[in-house]
Amino acid sequence: DQIPPFPTHVAIKSIENELGIPVSEIFADISPEPIAAASIGQVYKAHLHSGELVAVKVQRPGISLLLTLDALLFHMIGGQLKRFAKARKDLLVAVNEMVRHMFDEIDYILEARNAERFASLYSDCPSNGYLCPYNVLMSTAHGQTCNQNSKDGITNKTKNASGIKVPKIYWGLTRKAVLTMEWLDGIKLTDETALKKACLNQRELIDQGVYCSLRQLLDVGFFHADPHPGNLFATSSGFLAYLDFGMMGDIPRHYRVGLIQV
Repeated sequence: DQIPPFPTHVAIKSIENELGIPVSEIFADISPEPIAAASIGQVYKAHLHSGELVAVKVQRPGISLLLTLDALLFHMIGGQLKRFAKARKDLLVAVNEMVRHMFDEIDYILEARNAERFASLYSDCPSNGYLCPYNVLMSTAHGQTCNQNSKDGITNKTKNASGIKVPKIYWGLTRKAVLTMEWLDGIKLTDETALKKACLNQRELIDQGVYCSLRQLLDVGFFHADPHPGNLFATSSGFLAYLDFGMMGDIPRHYRVGLIQV
């Protein structure tokens, strides 16, 4: 959700307060303006002194207080609902669950742990990405290369090399209100023209996302709860990259079994 950013000098001060050292000692350079801004925080592009390119997510000042006020409001509404005989108990449970997730989203240490746990779901695959079984099957059955003789001008690089990509976490530069991770370049899944130019198959990428989402929900029970187009993109090598692990969910095994049976 692209919204007006807060001033960069405020973000720099927050980074220094969280990490305890001047920004100049942390980064060789950092973008003068955020690359993206959302309701909870904004992201900067930076180089470490080692030359590594990173994304630096900085929490919006005062967001914790605002969420606390929102939580109090929700609980007040929930209290009023209890006065009505027809109020559903599961509605009140849902309100409490929503409040819990709100506070989870502003804990960047938790988000970093979620990212690593999510990556571990695909850790049995090549080090440059995490392959979903869907692509193992598809690459065997339909492996093709990008060339001008493609049937419809859309390539099948996705089937050859695609999988799941999760940015590496830089724990030494991560705190509750600052998250530093590997910078990943990519193409929006909705940008069909750019995908074709990069020799990527849009349909296969979407199928890959659907398959992996089903695996998260039905197999492992740990899932990305906010997989909108802003949090998913394709890398030039055909990997499906996931971003933003602030909103994750767990499904107990008996619920997963029930979903499969349905």
